[in-house]
Amino acid sequence: MSWKIIATKTFSNEFKKYRKNREFVDAIGKKIQRLKKDPHSVGGYLSGRLHGYKSARVIEKFRMIFRIDEKEQLVALVGIDHRKFDYKNF
Repeated sequence: MSWKIIATKTFSNEFKKYRKNREFVDAIGKKIQRLKKDPHSVGGYLSGRLHGYKSARVIEKFRMIFRIDEKEQLVALVGIDHRKFDYKNF
């Protein structure tokens, strides 16, 4: 079974900042492929105001934030943020 992956505007805008970094782009691509197969095996759940979202390390201290919709078999890529910012942009 393959899950559908969508990117929010916030995710797309953040991705544009790093698209020239080949290591980053490759790592995002690999994470997306894993998300298509089984999003539950990627990353860990967040708490607090981001309860219900998951976070997965991309490279170094960068994290990809996403949410799983079981009904629609959909994974929404919400954003990319540096760990030190505590995901304040979402």
